[in-house]
Amino acid sequence: GEEGAVEFEVWSNDVLVWRDDTNRRLLTSCPFGQDAALGFDNGDVAKLGLDGTLEVMMTCKYPVSVLAATPTMIVAIG
Repeated sequence: GEEGAVEFEVWSNDVLVWRDDTNRRLLTSCPFGQDAALGFDNGDVAKLGLDGTLEVMMTCKYPVSVLAATPTMIVAIG
């Protein structure tokens, strides 16, 4: 398929709160407490917060195809 930018948008009551355009491809995700952990093809593992913020927590040397999480830890597998 075509590769393109991923756009993350967070909406609240029909109002765009936050938007992030990135050239990374999302490969996997999993719950991480009240947030979500996201794994990307460039090796980034990011936390998507309830407030819509996207924070890179670590960068691996390989695409992240599987994530597993506990309330305090994330395991990234390539």
